[in-house]
Amino acid sequence: MIEPITIEREQLEQLVAKNEELKADIVAMRGGIISIMDFMGLIDPKTRNLKEEIEKGEESFIPSMLKGLGNVVTLLTNAGRPDWLGGAKYKEQLARKFQFIQDLIPVVKKYQDHE
Repeated sequence: MIEPITIEREQLEQLVAKNEELKADIVAMRGGIISIMDFMGLIDPKTRNLKEEIEKGEESFIPSMLKGLGNVVTLLTNAGRPDWLGGAKYKEQLARKFQFIQDLIPVVKKYQDHE
């Protein structure tokens, strides 16, 4: 049987606040991981989940990754165009594609010294 313990209200509030902070960090990291997997072409755009055929092992993840990386190379190439040739549109797409890095920077900084 687990014996009850007594904890001061202030200490309990600190623990609850820390728990909420950790939950928010997990949400940010999960979003970053999904964005990276999407970047690599492993996420189904309709369901926003791992592609079913990859999850079940019916298909290797390599072809999807190569296609995803090819799409990024195309996007990078198009973003290099002058704005009057449509480059601005691709620069915006590129910024959205890599937004996950900006979103993860605070979490990475927060935990960079932790083992």
